[in-house]
Amino acid sequence: MRKKIIYLDQFFLSHAFREGQEDFVNAASRIKSIAHKQLVVCPWSTIHEFETHLWRHASQADLWKFIKQSARGHQYSNSHHIKSMQIQRAFESFVNNEDAQLIDSHDSFHRDIHKWDDYFGIDVGRFLEDAERIRRRKEQAIASLVDLFDEWAASKNTFEQDVIEESNGYARSLIQLYAQSVQAFMQGSVLEYLNAPADSDLVRVLMHRDNDTLNHEERLKRLGLFLYSESFRRIPFIDISCRLFAVLRKRVREGQFTNREKAKGKLSGLFCDVDAISIYGPYSDAIFIDRAMHQWLVQEEAQIIENYLFSIFSAENWGEFHSYLDEIERNCPEGVSMMMPIVYPGSG
Repeated sequence: MRKKIIYLDQFFLSHAFREGQEDFVNAASRIKSIAHKQLVVCPWSTIHEFETHLWRHASQADLWKFIKQSARGHQYSNSHHIKSMQIQRAFESFVNNEDAQLIDSHDSFHRDIHKWDDYFGIDVGRFLEDAERIRRRKEQAIASLVDLFDEWAASKNTFEQDVIEESNGYARSLIQLYAQSVQAFMQGSVLEYLNAPADSDLVRVLMHRDNDTLNHEERLKRLGLFLYSESFRRIPFIDISCRLFAVLRKRVREGQFTNREKAKGKLSGLFCDVDAISIYGPYSDAIFIDRAMHQWLVQEEAQIIENYLFSIFSAENWGEFHSYLDEIERNCPEGVSMMMPIVYPGSG
């Protein structure tokens, strides 16, 4: 038995939870029914948890409960784990000068997601950072992004040049984070070292490879060559995210987002949206996102739908989404239908 894996973004789940728009309520009801038949699974992710944590509403706890119940106990792996595994595989292929499959479904789930769902689940709470502090950092990040718009508007880059610039920018940030964590360690600031951003660990792991045969300078030089290579740019989560930000650059050059204050509001959820799509999209059969991000993904120059296999849905194409669900139900294995009343007595 193989279920279809559908990533439902926070936009979909929030609308389904609030029951304010019939389209979302009906779609959620259909998905629930099909999931009960063991045909689809819609796991929750750390990004869902993060966004719910930032939601200023009395129903925050109820929304989180709704999201986890909708996922029927299934969870994507931590986003940092997936990023780390993709980078390590790409680095190995770079060092060995060979091609490698960077997507492995075992990275995205810690247990077999295609087994029959259990009746019961145990919800274990986790420590989450102060929401106000996160909101301030998020606002600062969006403001810093919008500050780049004048420079982008004047740029003569091609789309692919923008993709490379985005990738190189991420490479520089990884090196800076790693350097800061090493400096903290050398200065005896153990707490600062241990509390360094998670992305600094992405580089630390690569630097440890061959530390018994190569000196520090040799490993650092090799790391630099990798981070600015095509091997690094082809890593799925980096490739998708950089292409989405290249779409944003293109739209800025075309005259969109000229009102900077309004742009901050419109793009407030951008980083979470890009992370969700770039990290979890390649491990899913389909994703449901908001209209704006859907339009970015199908941008011809982005070449995301050509390079990746997940189907893309939003309120832009409700009909196609329901046709997709129809096809899943039509292809229900006979054995699964026969087992339903046995595994779930009273289900019919």
